[in-house]
Amino acid sequence: MSMMKHMRFLAIVAVIGVSGIQNAYGQYQTTFDYTGAVLKSKNETSEEYHKPDGTIITKFSDREKAVFADGTVIVRYQDGKREIHTPDGTAITIDPDGSRRYVYADGRERTITLDGKTPYGEAISSVENTIQKGDAVLLLQYSAQFSDDHLDGYMKKFFDELADAASRKIGSGSVQANYDGKIVVSQCRFCATGYCRRKNKKEIVIEVFIGDSRVTAISYDTTTILKDASRREMINAIMQEAFSKR
Repeated sequence: MSMMKHMRFLAIVAVIGVSGIQNAYGQYQTTFDYTGAVLKSKNETSEEYHKPDGTIITKFSDREKAVFADGTVIVRYQDGKREIHTPDGTAITIDPDGSRRYVYADGRERTITLDGKTPYGEAISSVENTIQKGDAVLLLQYSAQFSDDHLDGYMKKFFDELADAASRKIGSGSVQANYDGKIVVSQCRFCATGYCRRKNKKEIVIEVFIGDSRVTAISYDTTTILKDASRREMINAIMQEAFSKR
């Protein structure tokens, strides 16, 4: 990751995770801390802390609950989930993958998901390349839905080299005349938000389909594409799975 991109990532995480979220309906506090908090009471199930600004935090074994002076209530769970209730009647649920669900006092509902987006909130574009000779067709696809970064850098280099290898194979005339295949490429680089956060495994996945049937799925470490020799090995293995005996 470039230094500039890294700094943008840290900045956006800080905004999302520490202060609040800004939207068309206003600014909402979404988390809290214990700065200045004093333990006021304690029993078998909870501890209660008071802050100078009037915030009262109750700490349980599985969650923490903060009640602010303005009436805002935030419940924070161990898995990262948060529930916020605001003075204007808005209820917000923030899931560990960054997804947000808003239910407004007037009954309106809105869901914001980070599936198909980078951790910076940028929409990822799916990319398709159709390779064909006669009736033999291969669709090469980069899946935005199952990725958390753009098709760029070494990933694009790998994708382009895979397309070249497939073109040579299709163009050689050595595949069946009615071959109908698809190769779907996806990557989870960060696992911080969306689908990749739920999956929680940094990897590149290659899925091979013949017709409507998935015949195999191969996973690689995200660093595999950084070396020319490793990319060649990957591409040879994928070509073998896509075209062997077909």
